[in-house]
Amino acid sequence: MHNIGLSIEEKLLIKILFLDQKICKKDLNKIDLEKLIKISSKSLMIPSLYKKITDKNYTSFFELEFIKYIRYIYELNKERNNQLLREINQIRKILTGNNIEFAFLKGAALILNKTYNDFGERMIGDIDILINENDYIEAIAIFKKYGYSNKKIYIFLRGTFLEWFRLKKLLQLNYIGEF
Repeated sequence: MHNIGLSIEEKLLIKILFLDQKICKKDLNKIDLEKLIKISSKSLMIPSLYKKITDKNYTSFFELEFIKYIRYIYELNKERNNQLLREINQIRKILTGNNIEFAFLKGAALILNKTYNDFGERMIGDIDILINENDYIEAIAIFKKYGYSNKKIYIFLRGTFLEWFRLKKLLQLNYIGEF
């Protein structure tokens, strides 16, 4: 791996997540596990780190408390993703039932297409949806009818500001996704 100013923790993370290179217990001698957690957390990679460590049989290389912690994050994420999948399916029913043209993007699309073998591996923060601009106003009204509120966000794209509504499910309805 080329040295481009990466810390030893970042190099280890890359090896575990993306490379076929084997690691051994001595590779961890100088690793600061707190720093590894911070780097992984900042990149939303803790669940993936846990999954790769277990898949590659590296759990015995790490301190037990470290493994317990990243497993806990992984399990929380897996449950949250299962809840998000239920919400994604509900949103799909709402939009399809109202003849709204749409496509799920990013994490929602990856989960629906079963890109990951394990629902816990990928962190998803929100549900991204592309809606046909002809259906935009109707879609906003439909979402409001189903208890979603909105907050305006402006996006700068190709020299033009586009108005975008970020819809958020009202908390009392027990939905966890934000889109």
